[in-house]
Amino acid sequence: MKSLLLLLLLFFSLSIQSQNLEKVFDDGGLSTIKNNVHFSVSDMIEGYLNIGYDRYIGQHSSIGVTVGVYLFNGQGLYYFFGDNTQGLGTIHDFDKGYLIRFQFRSFLFRNDGFFWQYGIMFRQLQNTTHKYSFLSIPEAKFGYQYEITNRITATASVGFGLGLGSLQKVGSQTSDWGIGDSGFYMPLNIDIHYNF
Repeated sequence: MKSLLLLLLLFFSLSIQSQNLEKVFDDGGLSTIKNNVHFSVSDMIEGYLNIGYDRYIGQHSSIGVTVGVYLFNGQGLYYFFGDNTQGLGTIHDFDKGYLIRFQFRSFLFRNDGFFWQYGIMFRQLQNTTHKYSFLSIPEAKFGYQYEITNRITATASVGFGLGLGSLQKVGSQTSDWGIGDSGFYMPLNIDIHYNF
């Protein structure tokens, strides 16, 4: 019992000592970074103008959201194992849409270097005759964050998720989320971040 008390006392004294050392080392305010805004280059290539926000929750994790509005028919930076193109072969000229993505990111070391990310992504495209919805849940990714400057970073990640698609005529009340439009989704993302 005495050895357990001694071990606990040693542990708490080391933890208090390490907290006091943070005041000694000044890094120019970089340790106070809690926020991150980012722009997805890969979403822009796919046709979406987007902006994202991440909030750091500790030294190794962040939570965030990305929203985007559809501007043009771009090139998809993903691979889909399944049949999400059922009926889309002749219906590919969408003129409006949006995307929203929620994510949790955990870094292996501080807030840079290798990370894994888990989230959910929803996008919807529409033209005058059809509406196409796509949901990727879960969306798990592994990537690397590269520091360009003290505040600017770039990330590249690849992952997988279960993708569910739905194609329906505009004005129709029935949704056909189902087996015919689902499969495994493998996205590639390239983002530019600003930390503040």
